[in-house]
Amino acid sequence: MELDVHPRVIMRVLRHANIDVTMEIYAQASSAKTREALNRLSESPDR
Repeated sequence: MELDVHPRVIMRVLRHANIDVTMEIYAQASSAKTREALNRLSESPDR
């Protein structure tokens, strides 16, 4: 995920039959990405 590759592409390359397998193994959120998301959410006008 850090490489900004869509999970479906990863799934296809690794030949996983189910997207859940791909997401469970490869979709951990880094601390930097978590902080970035929190900053974006706090700036959202819909809040």
